Parts: sequence; C-alpha cells; structure tokens
Amino acid sequence: MSSLIILKPVTITLDNSFFTLVTEFYPSDAGISRSLKIIERAMEYYQTDNIYKGLLVEFPDHREELDKNRDSRKYLMDFLVERLNEECEDYNG
Repeated sequence: MSSLIILKPVTITLDNSFFTLVTEFYPSDAGISRSLKIIERAMEYYQTDNIYKGLLVEFPDHREELDKNRDSRKYLMDFLVERLNEECEDYNG
C-alpha cells in the first residue's frame, strides 16, 4: 500500500537587526530540500556575516557551533533549516 504525503507549509518569520526572513517552510524529511532552496533564495541578498550574526540572535544556545562555521554560507543555511525543522517538530508535537 502506498502512502500519500501532504506537506502543509508553516509560515516562518525571523526578524532581527541583521536580516528579515518571512517564508513558507515545509517541515519533514520530504520538504527539507524544498525549504532549503526557498530559504537560500530569500537570503541571497544578505552577506554571510549578517546571516551569522542574525543566527546568533535567533539561536544563542548554538554560539559555539555557529562560531566554528561562521564563514560557511552553506553551513549557515543548513543550520537554519535544521533548527526550523526542529522547531516545527516541537510545535506540532
């Protein structure tokens, strides 16, 4: 028996003095790559350093991890998508 997966997007808003992100996020393993592409497109006009600083504001408990990878735009985007997915899982139970 096949199963149908319907992805309902969650509207995400992150707003701090370094960047503003308002986007649709597709939680779950099936939606991660789609969400990553959407977020990368939305963040393309921000410098990597501003993304790093904004993520420090949004996720202060992850400072050490972010510090080690502050110059890797790919890492920062992956980090953001992982954190958002975790937040959605916590929210949806």
